[in-house]
Amino acid sequence: MIGEIHSYRTVKKLYLDWVRLATESTGLDTNLILGVIMQESAGNPLADNRPEGEGDCIGLMQVGKAALSDYNEATGDRLDFVMLLRPDINIRVGSWYLRQMHKMFGWDQGEALRAYNVGSGTVRRGGTIGGSDGSVYRDSVLRHMAKFAETP
Repeated sequence: MIGEIHSYRTVKKLYLDWVRLATESTGLDTNLILGVIMQESAGNPLADNRPEGEGDCIGLMQVGKAALSDYNEATGDRLDFVMLLRPDINIRVGSWYLRQMHKMFGWDQGEALRAYNVGSGTVRRGGTIGGSDGSVYRDSVLRHMAKFAETP
């Protein structure tokens, strides 16, 4: 990962305006979105898992090509992959995708978070990716969410 790990206060200060816009359009909790940002990138907008060979996700919320394609198709936008390095776009697309996972799993936040991490098909099948079913990820995001709720 390029860059440094940010504190909760710093992440909130840097990204809260864009997160609030995403909250307005998705109905998701502000602290939930901030929690995903902290878990996925520690607040680093240049976070990129591609050099590690593990996937195709970049930016604050580690949005991948498939999620971007779904977003573009649903909204009529024509965003390209590198645009996900812009915090405003990454938060908009990542939050939209997280909302899709909430809708898909009957607004069950835990299942939606697991699906955001390991994929909706994996969660539906009760499977794992790399030995993970997404439950550790879910629990970590929820801890981050609670920390953001306590952060002025």
